[in-house]
Amino acid sequence: MLTALLSGLVTPSGAEGQRLGPEPGEAGLPVDLAQPAPPLSPAVIEALGLAVQQCWTLGASPSGTRQTTVVVSVDMRRDGTPDNGSIRLVSSETPGGEAERIAFEAARRAIIRCGARGFPLPEEKYPHWKRIEMTFDPEGAHRQ
Repeated sequence: MLTALLSGLVTPSGAEGQRLGPEPGEAGLPVDLAQPAPPLSPAVIEALGLAVQQCWTLGASPSGTRQTTVVVSVDMRRDGTPDNGSIRLVSSETPGGEAERIAFEAARRAIIRCGARGFPLPEEKYPHWKRIEMTFDPEGAHRQ
């Protein structure tokens, strides 16, 4: 189940009224966050989940890792690529343990590997996917 892998998207806080893009009069159209684009469609969220899931593997991890769900946050660039230095562990079912570390590293590798060429995200909705939180659930990823 993809919702087990991709829990949701976090919109930036305090962004109302800010402008992204060129100043008025410059080439291109600036994005006015006071009038945000509609949220991402379920199809776009599903495509992102599928893209990351293709690269996510726990390999020959200890059995405890296979029951560890982690939530990971990543800041995204406008071109759909992840800011690799921003990838952080938000929460885990087993805080502080070896299983948590292994599960987080597997999630981090999946985001970096599959995001290297950019994820298929609509640029006009960048404020909605500027920061993404993903839930990596080994048990949920195998459910149909």
